Amino acid sequence: MSSVKRNFTNFLAEDNEEKGLLNKNTEEKGTNNVPTKRRKKMALPSLSSVLNGIQEAETHKPKSDNTDHQGKIRSFGHKEGNWNVHVFLPIKINASNNFYPFLKSICNNNLSKSVDSQTIHFLLDEPMDDNLLHISVSRSQPIRTHQINTFIDTFIKFVVDVLQKQKILTTLQQIELSGLKIFSNDEKTRHFASILVREKDKLKIVEIIELVNQVMEKFQLQTYYQDAMPHLSFAWSIHPISLLLNTPSNKDCTNADLNSVFSVVVNAIHVQIGNQINLKHLLKNIVEISTHYFVTLAK
Repeated sequence: MSSVKRNFTNFLAEDNEEKGLLNKNTEEKGTNNVPTKRRKKMALPSLSSVLNGIQEAETHKPKSDNTDHQGKIRSFGHKEGNWNVHVFLPIKINASNNFYPFLKSICNNNLSKSVDSQTIHFLLDEPMDDNLLHISVSRSQPIRTHQINTFIDTFIKFVVDVLQKQKILTTLQQIELSGLKIFSNDEKTRHFASILVREKDKLKIVEIIELVNQVMEKFQLQTYYQDAMPHLSFAWSIHPISLLLNTPSNKDCTNADLNSVFSVVVNAIHVQIGNQINLKHLLKNIVEISTHYFVTLAK
């Protein structure tokens, strides 16, 4: 059993033990040491009231206008009480260094459209927080409202604790990116141009993915893709795109340039739920991990 798996097993055992003691005390005494009483069974609602409720919900269901989201289609339909959860490593791209123009050049000169009217969106041209791109370490998927606090608490107690104790991000401070690849989401409704994490740093990212996977499993959520290929996406389209490796007319980016190596800094992990981000800074010189909570504008 790996140290990561063993750590999580121990964490769950302690967590379940605490819950067991709590449940036992609650069953015996109830609130304020008063013996608990049997709850009366509530009458089921009438069929007509259920149908009326469904009709009312359908009437007030928020409309999804793809024109407001550059044609993006939700990976899962909107459902009251569902929130999108996504775990990722934020990467700040400095517009003053050569990485930014490299990505911009690839987007302008080395991506082929499948439809004449197709638009390829360069992510660093879109409204973003300090030119942040990211490397995903989880799938983007729905979580129920009542699970949010427990999910964040479990994530902090386990993932952040292990990352700190094993100094995983300490050794990850800088990672190298090189090599281009096109990825698509599961529904094939969005397609992404990405640059890959180099093999020498890939295992470190995969180790973080495995930690996050175990939390996802506890909440019966999907784990990350098998044979993970950690990457940083920089452009997207709703139609398929492909890489142009031979571009004689392209003076900005030769074939040799496509294999250029770039270093980026990794010093934090984000848990984004809906339009809220729970941010945990994991810097080498910080012993006590401080919590910051940010609310970003919904898009």
